[in-house]
Amino acid sequence: MSKIDCILNKCIWLLHEAKHFSGLDYLSRIDGEDTAWYFWLKEVKGVYEFKLRQVSSTESGEKSSFFLRYYPDLEDDCFEDYSCVEQIVRMGELFEQGDVSIAKEIDVCPCCGTNQCEHEHCTDVFIQRSKGIPKLLQRKTLSPKLFVIGNVDFDISYDVLTSMTLTTSNLLLHYAVNGVQGRDKDGLVQELVGKNGIERNIAGTKLCMPFHEFLRDKLLGMLSVKSIKQITSKEAGTAIFNFGDGDWREKASPKVEKVIVRNEFYENQLL
Repeated sequence: MSKIDCILNKCIWLLHEAKHFSGLDYLSRIDGEDTAWYFWLKEVKGVYEFKLRQVSSTESGEKSSFFLRYYPDLEDDCFEDYSCVEQIVRMGELFEQGDVSIAKEIDVCPCCGTNQCEHEHCTDVFIQRSKGIPKLLQRKTLSPKLFVIGNVDFDISYDVLTSMTLTTSNLLLHYAVNGVQGRDKDGLVQELVGKNGIERNIAGTKLCMPFHEFLRDKLLGMLSVKSIKQITSKEAGTAIFNFGDGDWREKASPKVEKVIVRNEFYENQLL
């Protein structure tokens, strides 16, 4: 088991004890996969997936990199910013389309003035959230490129978490070089995106930041890990040009800025 897996598991275990204060409605480990979770954040309609991409040992510790994916709710403002393929997949048979009932924690019981009571009106209250995640047996059929909105990297040195870095773009911009076509309910071919048209136009930074702030302040905060410095830098970015059949190429684009948010932590925060 990697060091980052141990750290995040400790944080998540502690988070369950303080979920009421975490900004989190629900979380779930992804069955059958190491170091991978779904997070349903309050005030965010969709679901974040946080999954280890790779981990490598260094002379003093470990470096790890995670995919950050976002599965939009069908009513999400950003849903139509996703590519045609992502929208079709999200609406289709590969995804859980129902709701999940989550027990709602009461701030203070009106009867006894605490949040520790067992009155029925305090223990039998649920909120409904769209489940909105890939079906377990269908996950492996999804292209790993779909729904990715950023990457998060961690550096651990001598058992100390020294930094966390979010990398995304102001716009996750994809062009359909040959256009995109689909069939309507009558089987007729319709042009969905014209040649060289924009097929994906997600505000990457805006969508990543709620999870980044939750990860930095709430999740890592469970171990009293505090950021002492946050540095945001921007570089020239690239757009993706999709030629179809899995042929994706990156090219520089004046519309895109690569955004890097690096957090540095106290040197003496032993984990």
